[in-house]
Amino acid sequence: MMADFFDVLRGQAHRSDGRRGRSSGRGADALRSRRAARTMRRVSAVLCAGLAVVAALGCVLASVETRPVLVAVTPAVRGESLADAQLALVQVPAADCLDGAVGSWDEWRILFGEAAIAAIDIAAGQPIFPTMIRASPVVPAGHTVIGIRLASDGGTLLPGDEIELVSAVGCTDDERSCRISGHAVVMGTDGEYTAVALSADDALRVMASQEAGAIVAVTR
Repeated sequence: MMADFFDVLRGQAHRSDGRRGRSSGRGADALRSRRAARTMRRVSAVLCAGLAVVAALGCVLASVETRPVLVAVTPAVRGESLADAQLALVQVPAADCLDGAVGSWDEWRILFGEAAIAAIDIAAGQPIFPTMIRASPVVPAGHTVIGIRLASDGGTLLPGDEIELVSAVGCTDDERSCRISGHAVVMGTDGEYTAVALSADDALRVMASQEAGAIVAVTR
């Protein structure tokens, strides 16, 4: 009988351990489920916050007024001819400081035609204003182009500059006696010679004076 009694106790102990094991397993599953739910809620909150920020930025950007502006794609130095590939039309936030900037290719063509020259050094990304550019000069009707060696610094002149030419030889007391051309247009310079457009009569005087002495360009 004592043996039967101990067998009964052992059976009850086994059943109790089984119940505790099953209860412990169910508790672990519930804990994992709660942790997963909390993680999902946190992820959802982060995603919602991110979407809200994106939506807010979209609204702000949509409300910012923009305008087209022509900008330099590559840098250009003073006196350099500008090709279309060196410029780009971009949309930028509207600002008072951009008033007067070139805002379309049509405006560019009206102002400068098919060829333009940088009047100053231009950095890449810089908005283009009309005062920074000048149209490439054309030879006026009835004029010719000659190359002259100037005693003054021809490198300071830009194509399109209007100048007077003064000779250092043959001057008299009359202050205008040295002037050999009252109006010449600079067409270009290669460092040593400066190409100028001027009337035929002035061209003959300049060529004769060039053999006799120095010629100086005076900007008008």
